[in-house]
Amino acid sequence: MAGWVTGSLPRFLAGVFATLLALGVALFVPSVALADLGLLFPSPRAHWGQRVTVSSLGRYAPFAGVRVYLVPIALARSSRAQRPTGPPRNRRIVALGPLRLSNPAVAKLSFTVPRVPPGDYTIGFWCKPCAPPRGAFFTTAQPHERWTPKRPARILRISRSGTRGRFSSRGITFLYPSSWYVTTKPLSNGVEPVYRFAVGNFRFHRTARDIGPCLEGIAKQRAARGVLAFMREAIGTDARRTRAGPRPKTFRLPSATEQTACLGSGSNQVVFREAGRTFYLWISIAPKAARAARGQLKALLNSMTIKGKTSR
Repeated sequence: MAGWVTGSLPRFLAGVFATLLALGVALFVPSVALADLGLLFPSPRAHWGQRVTVSSLGRYAPFAGVRVYLVPIALARSSRAQRPTGPPRNRRIVALGPLRLSNPAVAKLSFTVPRVPPGDYTIGFWCKPCAPPRGAFFTTAQPHERWTPKRPARILRISRSGTRGRFSSRGITFLYPSSWYVTTKPLSNGVEPVYRFAVGNFRFHRTARDIGPCLEGIAKQRAARGVLAFMREAIGTDARRTRAGPRPKTFRLPSATEQTACLGSGSNQVVFREAGRTFYLWISIAPKAARAARGQLKALLNSMTIKGKTSR
């Protein structure tokens, strides 16, 4: 017995100490991570209706019990002194949603810029684990900080409407939100009808799964809130054989049940003639697409101008 006590007790105490130390580390790391919580904007500027994804500079341990807000910089609150003040009550502070991590990772959150008064904003947090039981409210930017044009940004300057890009190719012209993606590259191996343009609020590219009229690869890339339109032109014999009416006064967006071109639900096709030319227009709207994005796409298509025949 004496041998067991003298030989095993130190090992036993060492094991207990190691277990307590590991437990302490497991409990300590998340709290440190949350104390330093901050989400940065990829660009220092954005406008109403624009899709923005904020992210942390580093990885965080798993956590829960955090809600995210868009906060006017005038209402910024330091994270250095976290007190159990409860959630923010000011109506100028806009809730964006919950933030949690089930595994160690970079924290991210996507949102559509709401119609808030133009100005400078930062990301805020109501963190219950930081100051229980009511939770602490603090922001990424500190109260003394000012907006700068640097990327990534702690402060976002929001405007009513963003700058517009201008597309002009083969007699087709339209304006589109500068944050959107536009290309004249084919979306499949289909040769005719000829691809004239594709535009959407997310980035996309042709894959091996995009064959002929079936764009399965593009469909996989369509974001949960994505909107997309692309147009092809019938040339030569194809144009003469195609039955198409005149361009509609306004392009109808697809319903959630419509499907075409293997793009999934919320997709339709419009065939029309204008300026002696024949076009096939496909429109695809993800089920969760924001009303603002839908409106922007419809305005883009309705304002599109088409001139007479052009070379292939």
